[in-house]
Amino acid sequence: MSQSVKEDVNKGHHVKTQTGLWDKFLDTRIRLQKAVSIANRIPQPSVYTKYLEPDLKMDIQETKNELKELMDSLIELRKDLCNENEDIKINKNVANNHMQEIHDLFLPYRTQTIEKWSNKVQITSGIPLNKKFKTINQGVNTQIEQLLNDRERLIKRTQLKRNSDKIFGKEIFDDSDFYQQLLREFIESRMIDTDDYAISGISG
Repeated sequence: MSQSVKEDVNKGHHVKTQTGLWDKFLDTRIRLQKAVSIANRIPQPSVYTKYLEPDLKMDIQETKNELKELMDSLIELRKDLCNENEDIKINKNVANNHMQEIHDLFLPYRTQTIEKWSNKVQITSGIPLNKKFKTINQGVNTQIEQLLNDRERLIKRTQLKRNSDKIFGKEIFDDSDFYQQLLREFIESRMIDTDDYAISGISG
């Protein structure tokens, strides 16, 4: 097997792994949607005690403990995945509550990766790199930074009341528009996989 063929096979394995991870993340987000919706019906801190029944305190504390364990597991997973990448240097001893430090260490790699794949997509699309985003003359990372800088507007978009559920207080979270887009992508990917399987069965 030639070196170029080996490289192509290796790339194929990486793409398959990344696609599998993405599908699992999408599936997890879909499963969380019901919990996200119900969370909007939890009373706000200012009136929380009025709705708190004594026999629920133990259940609430157990839920808090489980959520903390889940957060710790997710942070550990992120640290492990980063440490498997030689381009990212994250100290295993970084405390899990130092999320900003972990984010800052990961940021340069994320920025470079987004830029690299944005350029690759443009090249395969036949768009010269010096012509990218011609209408606004900006790179992909610049656009992302500008969107994130307008934090107040982004937060307001997630606080729109989009359904008839009874909500306690003004602090709500609803990213239904983004969730629906993810759901469509998930369904489409499943349809493509099904079609590919059917075609392979016919050709076999």
